[in-house]
Amino acid sequence: MSWQYAHAVVPQPKRSITGTPCEDVGLVEAHVNAAKQEILLAVVSDGAAGASKAKVGAEIVSSTLQRILRSWVTDSRSVSEVTRHCLEMWIKQAQDAVAKDAATRGLDPFQYSCTLLLVVAGPDCRVYAQIGDGAIVIGDGAAFQYVFWPESGEYNNITYFVTDKDALDHLQMQIHNGEPKSIAIFSDGIEQVLLRFQTRTVRSDIFKLLFERLAKEAPGYSEGVANELDGLLRTPAILARIYDDRTLIVARPA
Repeated sequence: MSWQYAHAVVPQPKRSITGTPCEDVGLVEAHVNAAKQEILLAVVSDGAAGASKAKVGAEIVSSTLQRILRSWVTDSRSVSEVTRHCLEMWIKQAQDAVAKDAATRGLDPFQYSCTLLLVVAGPDCRVYAQIGDGAIVIGDGAAFQYVFWPESGEYNNITYFVTDKDALDHLQMQIHNGEPKSIAIFSDGIEQVLLRFQTRTVRSDIFKLLFERLAKEAPGYSEGVANELDGLLRTPAILARIYDDRTLIVARPA
């Protein structure tokens, strides 16, 4: 089994005027493990507004986890080997990398605040993990559901961050066995478009169209779909409801 996948990361419009960097990071790739299975790896991290090194924090967290996961895949034989302990150790390494960078700059790691969405998916098992807002949605091509509802903090518009000292207390993790499903991962910038908050459901109609389009592609990363996702996230209909950085990853078993 192989994967079809694509992604887009689009900055909020005002960044072209202010010259500030997009604070979302999204990574998606697939690698073959020791059992010759193709394993999908995906990470989304959204830097917190107001944190001076939010972009750096999201980059460090994402790149550290990418390096760890690539190394893990080489020796692994199944995604089912991933335990909560493994995940916590990986996150701790990402936190240590942030702390090291902060120390060299004389800053508090709080200035690197960012969220985390992570997926490790194989032919027989998927691991989903989340700290903070944004969401992971899965489905069979017709019906879709969220894995975790976006997590807010004590007050509205406040969430938890992977860089927090108590981040692991807010780590949500699920392991799903059986046939692989279509997967979408997105930052909070497009929650209002892809989720129905009043009913706590997802926009299955939108996801159905996205995955029908992706299904037409060859296995592997689709530049064509990536360009279309980029265009979608820049449309007036999206911008009328959203004024934030936007990241969207889509993946399905080929």
